[in-house]
Amino acid sequence: MNSSNNNGNNDDDIPYLHRVVLEAGGMSDDLNVDGSPNDVAEDANVSDWSIGSSSEEDVIDHLLIDYDSDEDSISLHLEKPIIDDSFHDLSDESKQLLTWRLDKDESFSDWTIEVHYEYELNLEFMMGEQNKKGREVKTYHVHKVTLATGPKKSGYFEALLKSGQFSESSNSTSVVELPSGITHDFDDFLDYLYAPPSECKRLIHRYNHSPLLHLAKYFLVPRLLEDVYDFIKKDIQDIGYVKEYLIEFGNVEDDEAKEIITLAASVCATNILHIKPIEYVNDGHPLAHCNNNNESSLLTALSPAIFLHIITEATKSKNSTNLSADNDGHICRLAIGYFKFHHNSLNSNYFVAVVSELFLPFRDIFMAGTLARSLLEIMNATGWEKDVHRDIKQYLMSALSKYISMEYHAADGIFKLTQFLSKRVVSDLFTEALNAKKELEDRLHESSDSDSD
Repeated sequence: MNSSNNNGNNDDDIPYLHRVVLEAGGMSDDLNVDGSPNDVAEDANVSDWSIGSSSEEDVIDHLLIDYDSDEDSISLHLEKPIIDDSFHDLSDESKQLLTWRLDKDESFSDWTIEVHYEYELNLEFMMGEQNKKGREVKTYHVHKVTLATGPKKSGYFEALLKSGQFSESSNSTSVVELPSGITHDFDDFLDYLYAPPSECKRLIHRYNHSPLLHLAKYFLVPRLLEDVYDFIKKDIQDIGYVKEYLIEFGNVEDDEAKEIITLAASVCATNILHIKPIEYVNDGHPLAHCNNNNESSLLTALSPAIFLHIITEATKSKNSTNLSADNDGHICRLAIGYFKFHHNSLNSNYFVAVVSELFLPFRDIFMAGTLARSLLEIMNATGWEKDVHRDIKQYLMSALSKYISMEYHAADGIFKLTQFLSKRVVSDLFTEALNAKKELEDRLHESSDSDSD
């Protein structure tokens, strides 16, 4: 592989430290920093070993620690492992086209790219020392014809090479400064440029799409930009990956990002029954703290506008046979969890807009009543109740009153059902429950009279 590292040196007084290889995500299986066998506790906080803000895919990078016994000092630098799976999906013939990976003389390289980047090593957890910062340089021996011509050409290098007025032209070397998390995928970027158009898309995957998107914009490669977006639009069809794309593109304003967000919302609406509800600690309070496992819930990443769109799309068919009571209940639970998690950034108008789209599962009186109670409690706890239209309150109270009138509840049970509701709602609720109970008794009486006749 035709890239090399130039060390950035940082001295420190750590005696007897030999050359040790540490992975950015943790320590070598064999050795501790003093060369002794590794007995790291299983519950050690592995994330504290990370370098800077490197992403999960950067765990393949290695930190090399060199000890100089004469100077009693160490130097730190990063090295990318020789093993690189990024091009293994290419055909054997296409792999032979990746001539930048050959030695400089063997590939007849006529241009050099030096990629400079900084890194920060967290040594506080590892050795009780302050963090170390360093600089690295990776050198690539490439070819002007590949960089600046063809359907995948780089506008950056095309302008540079055509002009001939830049300082780089004098020594046939480009020096670029990139974030460390982007640098480690520069190999994939070059593979893409060198691979044949019929196969280059195979090099784009979930773990390098974001760095490649950055590099496509930086070096002005429209074809790569288009191919990355095409990959994302296919990958986002899997509901399991929607959250990461929402986080990545949620605050981006360009047209492609907006199209991705719209597509994400459509995927969520189609797969709404597969979205995990937000779970809450059952301490009785309507706005209780959420459980720690909710970080994985897609709902935490949805903006209010997107969530309303999802609910609207999922429930726009008014045919009640489309969804079972359980499915209606699932959608209601999503809304309840969303209100609880995001209530500080929502208002009564939004509450009304979402609830107006919900279908309480009246085929299951207990489920409908329980869900209605949760919504009424949220409405009261947030102070939205005074601004919520009477029709919405009536709709929710109707479900809860039927539950109360159909089920026997002792006094303490009634209290638990209504303790977090406003007094006015409780008053209206019991009035409606008594009326519903009277209507039920009248129907039973009429049925009994009819049978006796």
